[in-house]
Formats: sequence, C-alpha cells, structure tokens
Amino acid sequence: MPRAQSQSTSSSSQALRFLKRREACHQCRRRKLKCDAQKPCSTCVKSHRFASYSNPELLQTGPECTYDDLTSEGTLAAKRRTKYQVLEDKIHALQGLLEQQSKEKEPSSGPNPPDVSIETSGENELFDPENTLDPLMFPPLGELSAINEPHAADPPSDHSGQLVISGWPTRLPKPDLFYHLVDVFFTCYPHAHYILHRPSFMLSLALPPKSPNFPHVSLLHAICAYAGVFSYLIKPPAAGDLEKTYRDFIFGDRRRPDEREESFAEMHAKWADETTTQASVMGFNLLECTQAQVILSSFYASQGRWVELWSALGDVLRIAVPLGLNTRYGLRGDGTIHSSHDIQGTRQSLQSPDVLLQHFPEYTDGFSLYIKATILISKTKCFNLRIRHKHPDVADMRELPEFHELEQLINSFRKSFPQQYNNPIVQTARGLDIHVYAAHLISQFAVILLHDKHANLYSPNCQSAQKLVGAARAILDLMYTVCSTSYDLTRLPPICVQSWGRSASVLIRLYKLEIGRGNQEAALAIDLEIQSIRFALNQMGTRLPVALKYDKAIDFELETECNQIIRVYSVSQQGPSSEGENNTRTASGSSVCLGSRSNWAKTMINTASRLQGPFPSASESRLEEIHESGPFLSFTSLSPGGLDISSQPFASSS
Repeated sequence: MPRAQSQSTSSSSQALRFLKRREACHQCRRRKLKCDAQKPCSTCVKSHRFASYSNPELLQTGPECTYDDLTSEGTLAAKRRTKYQVLEDKIHALQGLLEQQSKEKEPSSGPNPPDVSIETSGENELFDPENTLDPLMFPPLGELSAINEPHAADPPSDHSGQLVISGWPTRLPKPDLFYHLVDVFFTCYPHAHYILHRPSFMLSLALPPKSPNFPHVSLLHAICAYAGVFSYLIKPPAAGDLEKTYRDFIFGDRRRPDEREESFAEMHAKWADETTTQASVMGFNLLECTQAQVILSSFYASQGRWVELWSALGDVLRIAVPLGLNTRYGLRGDGTIHSSHDIQGTRQSLQSPDVLLQHFPEYTDGFSLYIKATILISKTKCFNLRIRHKHPDVADMRELPEFHELEQLINSFRKSFPQQYNNPIVQTARGLDIHVYAAHLISQFAVILLHDKHANLYSPNCQSAQKLVGAARAILDLMYTVCSTSYDLTRLPPICVQSWGRSASVLIRLYKLEIGRGNQEAALAIDLEIQSIRFALNQMGTRLPVALKYDKAIDFELETECNQIIRVYSVSQQGPSSEGENNTRTASGSSVCLGSRSNWAKTMINTASRLQGPFPSASESRLEEIHESGPFLSFTSLSPGGLDISSQPFASSS
C-alpha cells in the first residue's frame, strides 16, 4: 500500500505542471482563468464553442488564443516599452499617410468625404484582440453616422470604411444602419410589439456579439428583410413588369417571369431562412428561430410569395412542438396544490367554450380580437373544404345545421365586440390600432367566404346573394374609412389586401349583372367602387407587390367578364357566319379595354350608343354626366341598403 501510494503521488506530480510567468495566454490572464498553455488552450476552445451557439458564423473561424513572444530562455523578446514605441511609430506613420491622402484629394473632393479603410489584419494590425474596445463604449449612433453616413442602400459589401464592432456578423449591415432598420421594424410591422419585447431586445442587442445572450442572427436577418421594404435608406428593388408575367404561369420557360437582381430584403430573407435551418437542426435558439419564421411569413405574404409562405408556416409549426407550445396548459405539474392568489382570472384557449364571443376586459385588446378573427376565418375555410366530403348527397349546403351554426357565430362575433372597439378606427399611443380595424374587416370577409359559393345574383330571393353583396359593400366602406385618415396604407396587414380583392371580385359580378340589364347609372356607380379599390391597391403596391398582383387579377377579371357580354351581344346581332361558326368580332368602338377608369367609361359611352337594346338612348346624357363627375365620387360610399334584383336599378349617390 505505501508503495502504491508513492506511485500515485509521483504520477500526479508529473501531470500537474505549473506555468511560468507570462506563459499563459492573453485571454486566460485577462479573465483570470486556468490555462494549460496549449495553442489554443482548452479554456479558449470551450469559450469559443459556447459563443458559437448564438453566432454560427464563428464556427468558420478558430478560437482567439494568443501568447507573448518568448525566447528559448523563457524571457520576453522585447521590452514592453519598446513594443509601445513600435505601435506609436506605426500610428504616426498612418496618420501622416492619411493627411497626405486628404491633401491630395482636396481639389477634387465632392460633397461627401472620402471613405477611409483601415486594415486590421496581418502584420499591420494596430491593436491586439484582447485590447479591442468594448461595444458598450462605442460612441452614440449619431456619431457613428457622422463617421460614415449610410447614404447607400445596396446590400452590404465586404469592404466597408466604418469601424465595426469586434465579432459583428459579417452579413448584417453596419451597426448604425442596422439600428435604423430595427426602429423601422418596430414602427412598420403591425405585430412587432407582440412578438418581441423591445426594451429587452435592445438590451440584448447592446451586448457583445460573442455573448450567448446576443440575439440570434436568424432573427436579425428577418428584421432586416421586413424593414428593408419600408426604409428610405434602402434602395427599393426594380419594379417588375407584370405585363411580361403570365397570369397563369406554372411550367415552361415562356411562362416564367423575367429574372432580376436580388433585392436587399430578399437577400436577408434568404439568409434568415438558412441560419434558422442550421440552428433548428442543431437544436439551438428555437424560440428566436420561431420568431424569425413568423416575421418571414409576414414578409412572404406582403411579397405575394405563396410557396415560401407555406414553407415558413410549416417550419413554425414544427418548431412549436419541441418548444411545448402544442401542449395544453395545466396537464403538467409538480404535484403540489397552488394557492388561490396565483390564479389571475380565467385563461382562454382554442378549446375554451365561446372563446370567440367572450371578451374579458383584463385580457381584451385589439390584438386579441385580431387573433379571434383569424380563428373565425380558419373555421370558415375548413367548413368550405370539408363539408362536401362529409355530406356528398346534400344538394344545398345552406340547409345543414353546421352552416347555420357557423353563420350565427360570424354574426355574433361582430356584435360581441366591447364598446370601446365598436368603431373600427381606434387611436392608441402608437397611432391607429390596426388590429381593431383588421378584426372588423375579417368579420365581413368571413361572410363572403361562407356565402360566395351559394349566392345566385340572378335570383331575386337569394339570401346568400344579399348577404354577399352587403358584406362586399361593408368592406368597401371600411376601405373608405381608413383612406380618409392619414395612415400609411402600406403598413396594413396583407389580410386587408385579400379582403379588398375579394370584395372587388363580388362587385365585378354585380357589375356584369347591371350591364346585362341595361342599368347604366348603377353600372357606373359600381365601376367607381371597383376603381376606388384598385386605386387603394395601387397605393399599397408602391411597397407591397401582393397589392399589385391583386390589382392585376381584378383587371383580368374585368376584361374576361365584360368582354364576354360584348361578344355575346355582337353574336346575337350578326348571327352565325357563312362557315357555320359564330362571328365573335365586335364593331369598332365597342371593344373593352379596362386599363383605367377613364378609358373604360369612354368605351362604355361608345358601346351604349351601339347597344340599342340593353342601353336606352334616353339616358346617354346621364351616362356622360356620371362620367364627368366620376373623379369626385372616387372616395364616396355608394353602397345601397340592399340588393335589388327586380327591375329597378340600385340607387346611387351621384
């Protein structure tokens, strides 16, 4: 036993090695940690691995571990004073070169000062990594912008003249531009304050980029993608020519849109998706990846990129499972009985009875009403998709009790709003409460989705047709309401674009009906309403391509529906041709081109003079009068009290 003990003590003394003075690395000496004098040491390797969890780009670089230059005798290669003198000489030399360069460029200097690039790699490195300034000691954003003003909005380049924080992600914009994008994001994204707690997020953003509490790069790229659409410092992408893009392109090179350069927002959206995939595969930062995917889904919806939107929503639902968001509250516990003061009111979930009709004052706000409205839309779409498979033998789905229950739920939801939210325009500390407005809009949109397939506009007794047109005109009135304010329409959620587009589709069908009956005044009044919707969509289309796509769909539907009426009338007047086929050529002046409101109105006047049957000549002067007063009625509610399918036309407010 004593002999074995002596062997163990001798082996431990050999394994334990005491380092001499200045043999430990700079990082361990500064942090006062143990160092094994390896290159790199194990402590620096562990720290680098831990920091790479929040910043995967650090995996491409090695750990930062530096040592003093020691001679074979173990002494310093140069005295500290001489080393400082060498650095001071380099600084003075660089200052002289900068002054000489500035004097040479003074005669040809423009309004902007020349950018100065400072090399910080190789043998010309001025500072050691351990002497890098802390990010919290950087000057304010105003001073940073004064050093190098971000007047360009192109994607970030590899060679920038601004001093960047050590460890700052290379794909992100420079810090001053990024902080500007964060402000734009919290201002323009309607759900930003419900996804991110801004004070906590800004505190974590002020940490060093290598800190584990620094926000994940996927979330930062998603913020840049959404804010890049609205920032005035970002160069907007070139507007695509929708005329060259086929409306029904699916396959084939001839039907693909023209390729263009990737924009700033699209590039950051791609990087956000890449970093989210990398982190989710490794199981890191799942909550921040979920937040990034939610923001990306809003970006894809605003751009009209439905495939990417479907993929992003699927990724969010998959990540929600390991986060435990799919488990019901109260199923897990520690087996103890909680006191009554820990329970704060009644919680509502998707399984709660009357969740869409009960609004507790302590929990109800515009966002909760918006969430409940989206649940209502989901119920309506699921009903339309599944009811036919459940009841394949039923001729009229409106006779089913499920249909009446859903219709009653939609009507009750609109009437159950608290008193302070009965008005769609609600002012808050952040401005217009867009969630309250969207909740009012979605409730009318649900009526259109429920009755659209069952409405017969040609039947005077069809209840679905009356409710369909009433909901379309209610959406139109809500559009007039928000357009009468100073609110920026481009900041509205994409559900508003879908609701307005569906309302225009209903009005186009009604427009076709009034043209066929010869009700000129009612037809032009409906045309004014359709063009008002197109005007609002074009206003939103300055930043949101999805609005332009809906406007193009409305234009296509107008051409298809109304050209069909002119073609049918021409065939009935001319009769079949000599070859036995219908001659579908129309006379000159009766062709329909609905590119703009004025062109369509002029064409209608010319067509009315030729179509003697459906358009009486006695009211042609009235037609021209409405055309002249059209621009003044573009934002006036022209909705009638209900649908009159009898011989009388709608009463317009002209």
